[in-house]
Amino acid sequence: MGVETLIGSSTHVEGHLKVKGGLRVDGRVTGQLSVEGRCEVGADGYIEATVHATELTVAGRIAGDVEVAGRLHVLSTGAITGDVRTKVLVVEEGGTIEGKCSMGQAAPTAPARDGAAAEGAARVAVAETARS
Repeated sequence: MGVETLIGSSTHVEGHLKVKGGLRVDGRVTGQLSVEGRCEVGADGYIEATVHATELTVAGRIAGDVEVAGRLHVLSTGAITGDVRTKVLVVEEGGTIEGKCSMGQAAPTAPARDGAAAEGAARVAVAETARS
């Protein structure tokens, strides 16, 4: 799946943005972001929003809660500040997540009644950044 929509480095989008297909953010998004497809946040990209995506790769920064139906990949330069719900999580060495994280067979649509992370088997893959 390719990138069909690009938010360039000099662009700032505010409000509720809905995208079908691939999205790459090299600029700034503020508000709410929903992507039915793959979303990439470039190294200079900044999202200050609630994010819902099918797949998400983060090389830049996200400030807000994130829900990913499939795979969330935080690269070594990526940072998320907010609660994360995802099916599969990959965090490279140097990448950060500050907030609660719940993982399992599918990203839950609502938090547990007591606010605790959803129960279930979780898989975490830690990517190696270099091999000798």
